[in-house]
Amino acid sequence: MNKETKIEEKLLQIGNEWKKGTMHRIYFSNLPKLYGLNIQRHKTGNIKSATLNEEKISNNKATKLEIALNSGKMWYNVNTGKINSKDLSEKQQEIIISNIKKLIGDKI
Repeated sequence: MNKETKIEEKLLQIGNEWKKGTMHRIYFSNLPKLYGLNIQRHKTGNIKSATLNEEKISNNKATKLEIALNSGKMWYNVNTGKINSKDLSEKQQEIIISNIKKLIGDKI
């Protein structure tokens, strides 16, 4: 098993594989969680409390951050060995990639 295969297996634990023709990607579906956002909700669905990297943040900030992160996409391109994203800020990309690296314990 080569290094790329090990990385792919680890990434599949936090993402979903997608193949079409020559394209092969692993999409990361829970970007708010990978960013470090944790939201507790009331039964109504409204935010009860929120933290970012275990520090309390306002419900308003949490809502805006959650919307922004859920609007974006991030994936690992198996063919190139690189992570790509769409509709995420550079800062959001950096934080998510850093957290993915911590989760898989490897360099991408």
